[in-house]
Amino acid sequence: MGPRRLKEGTSKTPTQTINPRLKVLFLAYFYPPSDNRGVPGCMRTVKFVRALPNVDAYVVTSQKKVDKNADALRHLSLPVNNEKIHRVKVLDFFKYFLETRKKIKNLLQKIVTKKSLTYQYGKNFESVPHSRKSKIENFKDTIYHLVYLPDNASPWILPSIICGRRLIKKEGIDVIFATGSPWSCLVSGYFLSKFTGVPLIADFRDPWRGNPFDKSRGRIIEGINTALEKAVVNQASAVSLNTPPLMADFRARYPDAEEKFFVMANGFDPNDFSSVKKHSGFSPDRIVLCHAGQLYGLRDPKALLKAIRLTNIYFASSGKKIIFQQIGNIDLNYDPYVEFKDLIEEQTFIVIPPTTYQESISLLNQSDILVNIQPSTKTQIPSKLYDYLALKKPIMNLTPADGALGQLAREHSVGELFSDTRPEQISEQLIKFIESESYSNFNGYDSMNEFDIQNIANKLYEVMTQITDRNNQSDLWN
Repeated sequence: MGPRRLKEGTSKTPTQTINPRLKVLFLAYFYPPSDNRGVPGCMRTVKFVRALPNVDAYVVTSQKKVDKNADALRHLSLPVNNEKIHRVKVLDFFKYFLETRKKIKNLLQKIVTKKSLTYQYGKNFESVPHSRKSKIENFKDTIYHLVYLPDNASPWILPSIICGRRLIKKEGIDVIFATGSPWSCLVSGYFLSKFTGVPLIADFRDPWRGNPFDKSRGRIIEGINTALEKAVVNQASAVSLNTPPLMADFRARYPDAEEKFFVMANGFDPNDFSSVKKHSGFSPDRIVLCHAGQLYGLRDPKALLKAIRLTNIYFASSGKKIIFQQIGNIDLNYDPYVEFKDLIEEQTFIVIPPTTYQESISLLNQSDILVNIQPSTKTQIPSKLYDYLALKKPIMNLTPADGALGQLAREHSVGELFSDTRPEQISEQLIKFIESESYSNFNGYDSMNEFDIQNIANKLYEVMTQITDRNNQSDLWN
């Protein structure tokens, strides 16, 4: 049953239920199956669905088609914990319009010969000033961004609201849990909570505003996103942020909503590592550093690879060799296969194509040191960190000391902090670490239990019961 209200004629004295069973509506655009790009979003929701106590879960997600062989989460059997999964079909009319326009354009290009096309249009096109072409392109971009606002998942908003409202009415939902990104999920959660009065928990896995990995889409779009974020925060009964610095940002931005904010890390689920056995028997002359996930933009391994080159020179006389293993795609503003051709040829730099979640875990488990490359992002911690913790291996955090990851590394002793970006300094610190007793006798981090998803889910359940109690008491006195 949904929000628990007293029947007419009963006393209006609020009562509390101990450990009530709650019906929770999860708005999660990403839910298995998934290709590699959607794994972090999928796994956060999956972990909570599995770990939340006394909860009946209803998941509203996208109808994303993923080939079985391309499913990075094919080890998961659905439902993971008796959740009811509702996959919402999206009709993206603007996408269909653009695709049709492209087909017509390609057809016309086939009909018109290259010669006649040049004769008719070539000179005129070249005479158009560059500045004018830029304005046209900027206008097109603005239209595109307005259509897909707040993100490319926006066509999913209306169908998810329709599906969610039907479930709220039919099943009596107690709490809405909307997770972003994509931010369209939070917009759906906002409207559902607004329309139905069901309390909303808005879950920010990343910063919506000021995300360093997102390109600016202009003042108009940024202004609308600012307004949308504010509306979500105001409507939400609770707002979860996945790092303390991100919560600090929200407190500064929304001081009147300070009591709503709480930190909820991604955490790790021991269930995902039940089949993983501690790997032993590493070669004393071969130390493998491993990074899982895409390398792109500011997440650049250049300094580390240069440091490894220097480190191997240092260890040459002892016969020890450092290897860097990358699992996932590389999309940088230079070609690493050219830049580090020597390291690739000598098998010091090994690139493994994107693979399944379980296979990534296995490869990480066979490595010696696990690597985070987190640039100057003040509020973000890569979700892979928590999987690293579960594997009980030394962690190398290449990140500024004042960022979210650097703060975690310092305050909770989670991995070695490499805050100096100079290859020489990275190499020097890496050598000291490898030669230290803490590396040779490593047995995991003492603070890892803090990030067990069961402990995190228990705190989330407490928040859910608190906001439903407040909501029920408010209903009683209205």
